[in-house]
Amino acid sequence: HLIKQHFTTYNLESYLKNFCRSCLICVKHNPQGNLRPKRGQFPQPSQPFQVLHMDFIELTQSASYKYCLVIIDAFSKWVEIIPTAKNDALTVAKALCKTIIANHGIPELIYSDNGPHFVNDVIQNMAAHLGIKLKNHCAYHPASAGLVERNNGTIKSRL
Repeated sequence: HLIKQHFTTYNLESYLKNFCRSCLICVKHNPQGNLRPKRGQFPQPSQPFQVLHMDFIELTQSASYKYCLVIIDAFSKWVEIIPTAKNDALTVAKALCKTIIANHGIPELIYSDNGPHFVNDVIQNMAAHLGIKLKNHCAYHPASAGLVERNNGTIKSRL
């Protein structure tokens, strides 16, 4: 207010708000930092295949494949669809190692639902060994897995 009494300013208030919101020191040390995602949003990753979202979809059986493991990169929204015969933990671990990690590197974070194929010792041990953090979506709340659920609907309608 002192500045406004003595000087004419244009958009100074919005400039100062934006400046303070983008100050990395303020955000780092302020527990109410302004760069946090809004409720219901995931933080935006800074590089491809840093954060993944996974889910299984069941399709009509073709050859020996009945399921597809859908893996989506949160940065680029790139979708990997891996046909599988089973939807178990070993299948998930193999698909991650052979398809995602071999081609794109080790992700930092993987979101999935609470299905037994994602929440088990095999996946937990693999993630701990590779330094991957695992997070689960809210049970019985498809909106918490919106990115992967929207793509699942698109995939099912196209296949």
